[in-house]
Amino acid sequence: MNDGNHLAEDAPLLYADDSIHEAFEATHAGEAAPESKSPFASSLTEDALASGTSYNAEYRGWYGTQARPRWCPAQSKFGGRGGGHHGADLFAVRGTRIVALIAGRIEWNPRGSGGKWGNHIWLNFRYQNQPFTFVYAHLDGLVGSAPRNVQGGEVIATSGCSGNTTYCGADNACGGREDHVHLELITTSGRIDPIAALGWNVKYANDTRCLFPSCG
Repeated sequence: MNDGNHLAEDAPLLYADDSIHEAFEATHAGEAAPESKSPFASSLTEDALASGTSYNAEYRGWYGTQARPRWCPAQSKFGGRGGGHHGADLFAVRGTRIVALIAGRIEWNPRGSGGKWGNHIWLNFRYQNQPFTFVYAHLDGLVGSAPRNVQGGEVIATSGCSGNTTYCGADNACGGREDHVHLELITTSGRIDPIAALGWNVKYANDTRCLFPSCG
């Protein structure tokens, strides 16, 4: 399958296995937590549960317009866009089945579907006696009912193009796509980097290119 998020000829890897990482690297206060077995299943998609790549995810790479696409994966990172990006944009072709990262309780569109998130899920859970919420945004549809309790790895939604997406669901002039899931981790003291908290190895994390490539 051509996943549409690469710039070079090599096909990028999507999501890795369901191994459990050793440490939850940020608490509600943003400090290092004591070393302990992390409760987070390292997977965002149903297909990832059976795969075995060296990456847990990959950042969305394509921005710009459909006719004039821009490759800039750094914008997808937490704190990107001059500090104004409060989550991580992770590439997922529209219609990808999204799973719960941890056991908890989900809510569907608690802030309504008309904002920048579009259709979204809150996954509420507790860790070390503190409340946390994962936000999954730009979804197409809910799988099952909500609110409901879910287990880690349970399918909860399909990725989509709702909210402030642009040409999502279609190839750009370079044959790539901007399709993605916006993932946030909210704590009692604000948002923290979900990628650091999960301990994920994310493709394009060190790609600092921001350019308009010549395609055709």
